[in-house]
Amino acid sequence: MRYRELVALCLVFFLTTAQTLPGEAVFRQAFELEMGANGTRDIPGAIRLYQQGVQQGNGPSMVRLGYMKQIGTGLPQDLPGAFALYKQAAETGNLEGQFMYAVSYEQGIGTPKNPTMARDRLLPPADGGHQFAQYLLGCMMAIGEGGPKREAAARRWLDKATAGPDKTVAARAAQYRDQIDKNLFTANSSGFAFLGLAAFIIVAGVAAGGGGDSGGYNPGVPGSPPYSGGGGVPPAPSRPTVTFQNGNPYTPHGTDLLGQGRPINIR
Repeated sequence: MRYRELVALCLVFFLTTAQTLPGEAVFRQAFELEMGANGTRDIPGAIRLYQQGVQQGNGPSMVRLGYMKQIGTGLPQDLPGAFALYKQAAETGNLEGQFMYAVSYEQGIGTPKNPTMARDRLLPPADGGHQFAQYLLGCMMAIGEGGPKREAAARRWLDKATAGPDKTVAARAAQYRDQIDKNLFTANSSGFAFLGLAAFIIVAGVAAGGGGDSGGYNPGVPGSPPYSGGGGVPPAPSRPTVTFQNGNPYTPHGTDLLGQGRPINIR
C-alpha cells in the first residue's frame, strides 16, 4: 500500500472514530429537544435521551442531566443525583463535568461542603482551559479558601480566564487580577479580606433553606429569566435554533453548547 493511501485510510478511521464517541448521536438529539432546535422544546424527551446517553457512557449527557437534576428542570430536584452525574462525567475526562464536580464540593451540591477538595478538583479543568474553572480557582487562591492564600498563583489563573470566550467572566477576572496586582505592588493584602467564594459566584438549586429555588439565578441563556425549582420547565432560550459547527455539538459559531444553561453564574 502506497504512503498516500495509508495516510488517507488513517484519516478516514480517525474521522469516523471522532464522530462515533459513546452516546454522541443520542446527546445531539437530546440537546436539540432541550433547546427546541425545531421550534418546539421537549424536555421529557430530552431527559429520556440524556438518560440513554448516560447509560452509553457519554460525558456531556451526564452533565446536562446533572444540570436538570440540580435545578429541578422537568423532574424533581435531586442534588445527590446531580452530584453523582457530575462525578461520573468528571471520570470520563469531561472538563465541564470536572468543573461541576469541583463546584459541588465547594457549594455542598448533593455532598458535604469541602473547599479543600473543591480547590484540588478545580485544577484539572482549569489546566484544560475551562474558563470558569480558571476564574474560580483564581478566586479561591486569592482569598485562601480551601488552602493557603497564593496571590501570585491566583493572578496567573485569573489572567488565563481573561482570555476565555465568556466576556463577563473575562471582565471579572481582569478586575480581580488587577486588584491582586495592586495588592502585590502596594504590599496591601486586604483587597479580598473576609470574602468567601459566595462573593464571586451564584449557584442555582442550593439557596438557603434547600427549597430548590434558583434564588434569582440567571442560567446563562441570553434573554431568559431565572429557572425555578419543583420540576418546572425553564423558558425557551432566546436562540431556539441549534447549528452545529463542523459537526461539533459543543461549539456552534464559537459558543460552548455544553455550558449553555449552566446552573452557575458569577457576581
